[in-house]
Amino acid sequence: MACTLANNSTATEHTEETQLAELLNQEAGLTSEIELKVIRNDLIEYTYTYKGNEVKSQKVQVVMQSKIADQYCLGVAKLQKQDKKELKQIQDRFQTGTTWKYTAIKLLNDKAAFVHTTVRITIDLRKSQAQAMLQSTSLFPEAPVPTCTIADILQLRQMQRFDLMAIPAKVIDERTAGTGMRIADVRLVDGSKEDDLTATEHEYASLPLTLFFAGEAELKSFKNNVGRTPMLFMSLSGNRKDGKVQVSTIKNQTWWRSAAGTKSASMAEKAAEMCGERASLTDVASLEVFQAQEAIDYTSPMATLTACRLVDPQSTTPSDLLGDATEHLYQLNHVYVVPPSKTDTIKTRDNRLFASLECWDHSKKILLGVRSKAMLQLA
Repeated sequence: MACTLANNSTATEHTEETQLAELLNQEAGLTSEIELKVIRNDLIEYTYTYKGNEVKSQKVQVVMQSKIADQYCLGVAKLQKQDKKELKQIQDRFQTGTTWKYTAIKLLNDKAAFVHTTVRITIDLRKSQAQAMLQSTSLFPEAPVPTCTIADILQLRQMQRFDLMAIPAKVIDERTAGTGMRIADVRLVDGSKEDDLTATEHEYASLPLTLFFAGEAELKSFKNNVGRTPMLFMSLSGNRKDGKVQVSTIKNQTWWRSAAGTKSASMAEKAAEMCGERASLTDVASLEVFQAQEAIDYTSPMATLTACRLVDPQSTTPSDLLGDATEHLYQLNHVYVVPPSKTDTIKTRDNRLFASLECWDHSKKILLGVRSKAMLQLA
C-alpha cells in the first residue's frame, strides 16, 4: 500500500538528531538519540491464540510524535505475568503531553500490518532508555500528519492499518444501536484522485466509513465538522475481500480529532469545492455492513415501561408503538411467566437454552422468546 512518508521540505529537513523514519531496525534504534512526545495513551484489551486457545491480555499503547509532523510511531508495553499493577505504572509514566529523550530504543517485533502510524515501528516502552524532559528544546507539531490518502487505499492487497486526514463531506445515514450508541455512515474526502491523469477538475476519490458514537452529543459535535473541517481518523483497518476494498474502524482503538498544520489548512481552503454540489465523488471502497461481534446486554439501558397489551403485535401496529426508532427497549413489570411443561422444548438444536413462554399481566397474555440468561434468572 503506497502510504509512504511525504517527500516534502518538512520531511527532508536536516536536524542534528536522528529522524524517526531512520529507526527501522534494532541497530539503528540502539545507537540513536531522539526526542518524542506522547500524544495519545491507551490501555487496550486484546486476545491472541496460544496453543490453540484464545488468551485475553492487555497492553499500554501510546502514539509518539517526533518534531517532524508526518513522522510518528507507536510505543507499547504488554502485560507480563498478569502484573496489571506494573502495567498501570507504565501507563501513568507515559502520560499524554509528556516529552521523552531517547538515547537507546529497543523495538518490538510487531507485524507492520498492525501498526497504523506513518513510521511502522513499535518502541518497547519497558526496555528502551528514555529520560523525561521538563521542557523540550524545540516545538513539536500541533497534530500528526498522516501521509496516506483516500486514493492510496485502492492499492490495498492485504490487511493494513493506517491513519487518514480527511473532511467528512456528508453523513450518509445514522441510526441507534440497542445499547443507545449512535452509529453514522459518513463519506470522507481529502482532495486525492483515483487517476490524476484522467480525473476532471471537480472529481475526487471518497471513502464511506461507519463511525460509532457514545451518544447524541458526541455525534452532534462531529457534525459540526461536516463539509468544512479536516479531521484525523486514526487507526483504521483496510482490507481487500472478494476483489473489493473495505475500510472499518477498530473497536476501542480507532479515534479521531481535529487536524492541524499546513496540510490541514490547505485542505480546509478547498472544503467548499470538494464537498459542494459540483463535486463528483467516487468511492474507493465499499461500505462494510456492520455485524455485532458480541451479545448485547439489555439490562443496563433505560427501557420504556409498558404493559403486555401494548407490546402484543396483534393489539397494535409496530409503527404506532415504535415511531421512527429502528429499535426500542420495553420493560414489563409484575408479569407472571407460565413455567414450561415436561413436553415443552426449551433448547435449540445446538443445545442452547431458549424457550417461548406465556407471560401474563393485568392487560393481556402474550408469548415471548426467553434466552438462557433470563431463563436461569427466572428459574
